[in-house]
Amino acid sequence: MDIVANWAWRLCGGAQRRKNRAKNDRARRPRPTPMTLSEFSKMALALIEHHEGRRAFPYYDSVGKISIGIGRNLADRGLSDDEISLLFLNDMRLSRQICQQLFVNFDSIAPTRQAALLSMAFNLGAPRLGKFHNMRAAIAADDWRLAAAEALDSKWARQLPARAAEIAGLLRG
Repeated sequence: MDIVANWAWRLCGGAQRRKNRAKNDRARRPRPTPMTLSEFSKMALALIEHHEGRRAFPYYDSVGKISIGIGRNLADRGLSDDEISLLFLNDMRLSRQICQQLFVNFDSIAPTRQAALLSMAFNLGAPRLGKFHNMRAAIAADDWRLAAAEALDSKWARQLPARAAEIAGLLRG
């Protein structure tokens, strides 16, 4: 098309007809629906979990990095303060449940003694703290001096003497 014909074509509306035709072609094509952030996140989360797997205990990934959960590289990334606090609060809830199961009167015990027992539950877990039969009997009898002595007369106290001495002092009141 020469220059004169091109200008004539434009003046007669040819360019506008071409734009309209292109616009109509686009309108006829199905447009993908944009994904919301929530949908995008769900899809990405599912894909990443599929690739990484979900593990409750630490493991070594394919390049030898210690990881946990869904591909969390502990060696390079570690945990944030918020994550540490979340884990700690979850563990403290579990420790409280342990104490409420093992010590019938736990909720009526003085706060300093509760703190001592919570520390033991946190450190020992239910199976090992449950083996402190004499200490538990002393607590049930409200004999806190004997409970402290029984706590100190244990493998736990020999392994952690400073911690055990502090807890025994709190138990005595």
